[in-house]
Amino acid sequence: MRFGPRLFLFFAVTLLAIQGVTIAAIQLLLRDTLMDDGKAQVTAAEGRFVRQMLDLQEHLAEGVRLLTLDFALRQAIADRDAATVVSALRNHGHRVGASRMLLVAPNGNIDGDTARGPASEMTTFPYPALLALAAEEERAGSVALIGGQPVWLVAVPVMAPDLIAYVAAVLPLDDAALMRLRSLAGVPGRIGIAALTPEGWRGVAGGIEAGVMRRIPEDGTPRAITSPGGEETIATSRLLPTPQDGEVFRVVLDYPLSEVLRHYERMFLVLVPTLGVGLLATLAGAMVISRGVSRPIEILARWTRHIAEGDYTLASPLRRTDELGQLSGALSFMASAIAEREEQIRHQATHDPVTGLGNRLAIITVIDAHSANAPGAVLMIGLSRWRDIISAVGRTVGDRVLCDAARRIIASLEAAPADPTIAAIGESTFAVLLRGQGRATAISTAARLITVFDTPYQEGELTIDTPLAAGIAMLPDHGTDSVQLLRRAEIALLAAIGTETRLAVYRPDADPHRAEQLSLMSDLRVGLTRGEFRLLFQPKLDLKEGRITGAEALVRWHHPVRGLVMPDDFIPLAEGTGNIQHLTRWALRQGLTQVRDWLDQGVTARVSINLSVRDLAIGGLAAGIAKLLTEFGLTARSLVLEITESAIMGEPDAAIAVMRQLDQLGIDLAIDDFGVGQSSLAYLRRLPVKEIKLDKAFVRKLADSPDDRAIVQSVIELGHNLGYHVTAEGVEDAASLNLLRVYGCDHAQGYFVGIPEPAGSFPDVIAFWNGVRTANMTKAVP
Repeated sequence: MRFGPRLFLFFAVTLLAIQGVTIAAIQLLLRDTLMDDGKAQVTAAEGRFVRQMLDLQEHLAEGVRLLTLDFALRQAIADRDAATVVSALRNHGHRVGASRMLLVAPNGNIDGDTARGPASEMTTFPYPALLALAAEEERAGSVALIGGQPVWLVAVPVMAPDLIAYVAAVLPLDDAALMRLRSLAGVPGRIGIAALTPEGWRGVAGGIEAGVMRRIPEDGTPRAITSPGGEETIATSRLLPTPQDGEVFRVVLDYPLSEVLRHYERMFLVLVPTLGVGLLATLAGAMVISRGVSRPIEILARWTRHIAEGDYTLASPLRRTDELGQLSGALSFMASAIAEREEQIRHQATHDPVTGLGNRLAIITVIDAHSANAPGAVLMIGLSRWRDIISAVGRTVGDRVLCDAARRIIASLEAAPADPTIAAIGESTFAVLLRGQGRATAISTAARLITVFDTPYQEGELTIDTPLAAGIAMLPDHGTDSVQLLRRAEIALLAAIGTETRLAVYRPDADPHRAEQLSLMSDLRVGLTRGEFRLLFQPKLDLKEGRITGAEALVRWHHPVRGLVMPDDFIPLAEGTGNIQHLTRWALRQGLTQVRDWLDQGVTARVSINLSVRDLAIGGLAAGIAKLLTEFGLTARSLVLEITESAIMGEPDAAIAVMRQLDQLGIDLAIDDFGVGQSSLAYLRRLPVKEIKLDKAFVRKLADSPDDRAIVQSVIELGHNLGYHVTAEGVEDAASLNLLRVYGCDHAQGYFVGIPEPAGSFPDVIAFWNGVRTANMTKAVP
């Protein structure tokens, strides 16, 4: 054999021997390494799992703690209102994920339980040590057995201010819960919970074999064990927090060794042929390939790193005709395309697609960059009739109207100082930042813009009115945060729409989102349950008979902190939050209660209750009122329901349907504040009403105003011709009362007739007016 073949054979045998030894050494090393890695994974996974369980306990405990701070719950516990407590516990239990909620008395007795069936028969809390720990540390939680199942048991004391009870939450640690926690913690292999019994450790949850469970290491050190079935596995365990008087639990992790070594086995199957191919490739052309490929690959790798870092300015493609040259050209083209798309996306993210102006994000960035203490103004300007324009001419023409509006605003602000920033932040709304300008400049700028838009938009023969309204928020008086400033400018814009000037500056006292209003909203419903509301009764005088025949119920709120809160302050809040329905139900019950009391005293009087537009949307309103009448033994003639014109006109068809249901019950309906709304006679004829109440704006100066006298006389004649009774509100002097009697008005109501009085004083008012009538039928006033 020649030297060449022998040398080749020598190198081949040497390389094969080295590769064989290397494969064996790698196999042993990898097995040990992977075994250690598997143990490390198990240990880390065990820690993550336990942290997940402790986080779950903390989340549950915090949720329960927040519940115990609820005043209504503590009041219900103190009042021993079991139904309310259990309902609150059940609702809150659903929110925090607890399957069961318990109310535990300080002596350990269970006073409330959300469980149903046999599970609810537990009468004594089984872990008093947990309650003692909760009372000491304000909360306590551990793993325990409830009904033979492992659960997270969390207890939190309820203080008012002394301990009045405990609230305990039960979260099951069943197989499904363990699987969720296993997924969240990224735990490999299997997981389970074991309880210590006289026979040893026994699995109570999870899917770990009993044989493995009996062999788990108790010192927390992961080790490889063999199951009775012959499977090698890495197992570890850790004690879980348990009550002093409860069972002992461990969390057990079982990671089959086959899973740990599976990747190694696949790698070994690939490694042998790869090494063989590599041997041949190395002998054939390692040097050529390394010198011809490694350098261009390094260049391409460097380019790739630049692209990943956002640098798309690459050098010219490699001057090669092979695949590496093609790859470099494709990489250069891809970098240019990515840079172009990113620029397009960046522009779209900060600009309005219709007008091309910056959008809300753009002006927020500009406002935030403005000095916090520097003066300035944010103008929010909007097309008042945008919806009407879109409905009339469509979206395409509407977009051209917006573009024209943008051009007008830009042209109008070209001479403005300090280079204003303009943005299109809504469908028909623009925002302008005036840097360094005061209130006077902002108002004059907004007024100039409004004047510019008094000229209609022209397109061929099409003419479109585009009236503008503007709201102003000042920096730093109204805030420095961009989002807050835009919101307050928008509030001012909403206030400006419909006003004569179409211009408004933000006023904190008119902001419905200010903290005081939000606090009042939350206090309103609580006030109903605490008895903070009461009804006053304003007498209603029958002008023909000269006696009091009824009264209008007026609600008053005596807030424990704010004092007397008038209806104008809380009725709009109640309507906006939906609490008006609760307030109306309360007023109906209180009003009918008082009618019943008056009847028992021998006093006959009808009570008038006001309904809101929200009340007309309640399903079963008529049925509820009928039930109340039956409950108090009253006829429908005892009640009059007053509805404002605006409530009827907001949803006329729905309102008429509800009113007809009430009319079928025999309840008289009245239109309140008649004459100041926007109702039409066409709708008025459709309404099943018996009475219209003339607004006090026409009656208050009746004796001194010829115009008001003409209006009042006409309305009374119109009402009688339509078959209605007419009541005049706001009667404040004897002359007005005499005129109303002359005009044939049916009833009068106002401070001259009688101020709103508590229910107990109302019989005295009736007796007073009846005495006047007896003494002198022609005398108009006392």
